[in-house]
Amino acid sequence: MKQNKKSEFIRVIIISALVMGLFSVMFIAANNWVLSSTIGNIDAVPLITTFVNIPSEAIPPEDFKEPLITVYEVSSEWFTSNSNALSAEAAAHLGAQYIWEVFGESIDGKTIEMFYIALPFPFAEYWSGSVVESKRDPKNHHESLFEFTINAFSGRRVDISRNALDLFGENDPSLTIEELIEIREYYEVSFETYKVREYEQIAIRYAENHFSNSTITSINFISVDPVRFKRDDNGSVVATDYVITFVVSDDAYREIELVIAMDSKLLWRINMPQVIECYLKCGYIL
Repeated sequence: MKQNKKSEFIRVIIISALVMGLFSVMFIAANNWVLSSTIGNIDAVPLITTFVNIPSEAIPPEDFKEPLITVYEVSSEWFTSNSNALSAEAAAHLGAQYIWEVFGESIDGKTIEMFYIALPFPFAEYWSGSVVESKRDPKNHHESLFEFTINAFSGRRVDISRNALDLFGENDPSLTIEELIEIREYYEVSFETYKVREYEQIAIRYAENHFSNSTITSINFISVDPVRFKRDDNGSVVATDYVITFVVSDDAYREIELVIAMDSKLLWRINMPQVIECYLKCGYIL
């Protein structure tokens, strides 16, 4: 049982780290090539600063103000954008709308680095964007304010996340991975003490903003997990913040996983469980 818990914890740590780090929880494949080839090529990619008409299937709300953003389309040795797909600029502006609808924040004046990605299983192509204050510093891979992914052809929303360090702060740097595993095992037992119903309503609200123009049909509580830790005055490791996870479905048979910070009650990330499963099967995080 302990070994299973430790394996599950390591899996969670890997997936969460990918969300907090380079690129968004969804597209772990980018983690393999952004460092080695992509980031180093940003200077060679033409700069695009423009307004783009949003496709009719993703009409923004009346109170949405189109931001002025700077877009870099980042080249890759692995993936080439399809000529029939949305342009990087159009996808970036759909991402800006996505961020505004889910998080309620404008990215006016910000920079978006756009990455084109194709998955072999299930076969699909995506635009994934990383929002930064300005062009990314190759030495700092944790500076993204927001990250999002949409279908490269339809613009359908896939995943979105905000910077975890901004939301949770950092762990005590003196803590070891063994201590983190042990403390998670301890806190797993006490998740029932939280008021799950209260957070269900928060999750439904975020899911409605993600899906847009559909009806929520089901919501299932998955888990409560500690995400930040410190060493107290007695030298014991204690949790300082938790996340609560739900799986939500709509009447179009779409399913997403939502992770909410329990202290602030703010959304951390949304992702499609099927795509996470794809990455595990394809071995991208091994």
